[in-house]
Amino acid sequence: MRRAAVTALVVDAIVAATVGRPLSDPDSPALGIIASWAGRRLDDLAYGSGLWMGAVRHRAWAALEVP
Repeated sequence: MRRAAVTALVVDAIVAATVGRPLSDPDSPALGIIASWAGRRLDDLAYGSGLWMGAVRHRAWAALEVP
C-alpha cells in the first residue's frame, strides 16, 4: 500500500510539473510544482466534499458506490 501511495505521489508531481504550462502560450511562465499540486488537491477536495454533501442532503448513497 505504501509503495502504491508513493508511486501515485511521484506520478502526480511529474504531471503537475509538465502540465503547468499552457499550450497556447509556450513563453508564459509555468506554475510552480507546489502551486499546481495544491490546486489539484483543492479541486479534489472540493469535488469530494460536494459529492458527500449532496449524498447526505438527498440521502442518496448510490453516488458513493464504486462501479
